[in-house]
Amino acid sequence: MFGTGINVTYIFAQILLFCAVLVVFYSARNMLVLHEGTVRRLKQKLGTVSKTAAQSSLGLKLEGTSLKRFEKYLTPSNEERVHALRQLLTRAGFRSSSAVMRFYAARVILCAIAFLFSVIVLPLIMLKMSVIITILTMFLIILIAYFAPGFWVERTYQYRRVEIEKGFPDALDLLLVCIEAGNSFDQALNRVVKELQTTNKILTDELNIVTRELRAGKDRYKVLGDFADRAGVDGIASFITVIKQADKFGVSIAEALRVYSSEMRDKRYMLAEEKANMMPVKLALGAIVFTVPPAIIVMVGPSIIMIMRHLGGVSL
Repeated sequence: MFGTGINVTYIFAQILLFCAVLVVFYSARNMLVLHEGTVRRLKQKLGTVSKTAAQSSLGLKLEGTSLKRFEKYLTPSNEERVHALRQLLTRAGFRSSSAVMRFYAARVILCAIAFLFSVIVLPLIMLKMSVIITILTMFLIILIAYFAPGFWVERTYQYRRVEIEKGFPDALDLLLVCIEAGNSFDQALNRVVKELQTTNKILTDELNIVTRELRAGKDRYKVLGDFADRAGVDGIASFITVIKQADKFGVSIAEALRVYSSEMRDKRYMLAEEKANMMPVKLALGAIVFTVPPAIIVMVGPSIIMIMRHLGGVSL
């Protein structure tokens, strides 16, 4: 078999690719069958429901059934780890009940794709490389695929946190103006949501959740506490504490907001000053890294060549 020149690794990779295509086809077929069956049951039970409501119910149904069968394989048994991951996903904007399972499913799929790429494509690209370098490259690609979802979720959360921190002081100022104009806290919050729709989409989405939960009759402090947990910003948690203390001790909410919004503006100004003061250090570091080594090479390089010629007998 080896004498005929047949590449066993390539044949094995083709077999794996064929199996992967069969698995994908079978999974897609099962999802289509599940989709049709769910639509049929929804039409039988909710014959007079509108098309929009049926689609939303279908999404919830599929969310609970498509990944439920793989829950024990996709979700780790450590409750603390699952809770921490769910909190991170919520802060990154993924609030679905199956977000944890989807995260681990994405990690498994990416690792499988990386493995197939490493087995099929990488040997053809790195024909002249040694076996050790090829194996290390395969391992590196799979490792990157494994950590890519977590890195992406973390970066998404950091971006959302920065946007909320930027827009929250302005939201407090608007909230203070609305309350001083005679609006209640809930009315002022609705007005703030309308005003911030064009300037800060992320903060607007979070405040929209707050207003909807308040309209549904949920406890105000519970809603605000959930908002602080979703945002993951220290300033919002402090704001919730200020509101609770003002309500507890009978202090005017407008007065408490005036003081706290002033502190938030000062904090934002100090953060801007800190970044401005760090700029010369960063520029100096970049100048040192990209200027000093080339200068040293230019000045010392000829001397090193001359020393090697005279003492070592090297012809350069």
